[in-house]
Amino acid sequence: MESKPLTEHEIGPVDDVKPGFLRQVSVDGVGLCVGRLMDGTLFAVDEMCTHEEVSLVDGYVDGDEVECPAHGSRFDVRTGAVTGEPARVPVRCFALRVEGEKTFVAL
Repeated sequence: MESKPLTEHEIGPVDDVKPGFLRQVSVDGVGLCVGRLMDGTLFAVDEMCTHEEVSLVDGYVDGDEVECPAHGSRFDVRTGAVTGEPARVPVRCFALRVEGEKTFVAL
């Protein structure tokens, strides 16, 4: 099976997300949870927790992790790995690129 090439999409100004906060972005029908770590690093992961259909956007940033608000599942925002149960399936991570004041995500 041949994979489709990645396409970059502009998702807004780089300053749209403050450190420690999350926001929801939808690109081509894909829901993303975009956030910023306290060190300023931007990240994008799947919007929905893999444990149950709960938006991670309503959750919390803690260190390098995002925590689901419903049952406390935690995910490493750099790798998508589960770092706290009850989730057992990782979330997808998406590459972000900043150019000037604009942020782009690769899907």
